[in-house]
Amino acid sequence: MSPQTQLHIVQATPQHVPQIQDLIHHATQLSYTLSHENTKKNKNIAELIHQKEMYLVYEEEILCGCFAFNPQGYAAALVFFYCLADEKQREIGQEQVKWNMLLEAVQKQACVSSFSYLTVIVTPAMQAWYEKRGARQSKVVEDATDAVEYYLTVVDQPWIDLPTAGLVCVKDNQLLLAFSKNKQAWYLPGGKIDAGEDSQQALRREIEEELSLVLQPERLSFLTHIVAPAYGEKKNILMQQDCYYYELEGDTITIANEIGGIQYFTKEEYIRNQIPVPGVLKVFEYCNL
Repeated sequence: MSPQTQLHIVQATPQHVPQIQDLIHHATQLSYTLSHENTKKNKNIAELIHQKEMYLVYEEEILCGCFAFNPQGYAAALVFFYCLADEKQREIGQEQVKWNMLLEAVQKQACVSSFSYLTVIVTPAMQAWYEKRGARQSKVVEDATDAVEYYLTVVDQPWIDLPTAGLVCVKDNQLLLAFSKNKQAWYLPGGKIDAGEDSQQALRREIEEELSLVLQPERLSFLTHIVAPAYGEKKNILMQQDCYYYELEGDTITIANEIGGIQYFTKEEYIRNQIPVPGVLKVFEYCNL
């Protein structure tokens, strides 16, 4: 495959199912399929075709790959991602050249489909390749041995880190969130870390600005660090957030003009009624709420 080779993407139809099944049998798997999904692979493929989220990729007129998007809000999981290299390409070590071109095609299609970012589950054998392509680790997948979930951009730009700090307050298995008028979404109270600050200093400044609350050091403790695409930012901004746990003890809170309100949510209430911000979902998951 020469660098000038163009790949052609076609939306899959039910008539393509035999071709997809044959391709999957012979091609290299570039995304990991969880065991419980693998047992109903044909059903999942049929559903993705019905949802118009499955695609075939051709090099000239030769089928060389397939992929599908499993929509998750304004993002999508990349699934059934396969690439078929011919024997000559494998012999001269050019198989990864085709993988690279196929991944570029996937990212462009995701952008056309208006997804903000992609996630993909990867086996250890594929992790180095994805990282060379700019993927950033999201989490270790619990029900898959050694598999890791990665974030992929949908634009031709690398991820850029955005350091932030967030306040985690829990009451009756509910998480305290603040509504940002600017981004029209519910977030952890907190914000960006300015130059010369550490994350705790930034958090104390932001909470005093947003909630008129002076955090007491003896009640503040580091909880965890989360990584997630930054909602409301450019599509290649990746939030790096230090989260601190804090016990509210009858503290008086007065919200600033930029905040539309504060409220406790269960995870189910948050997902059902609000725009699910990726970083907030990770905090719910970490706290097992």
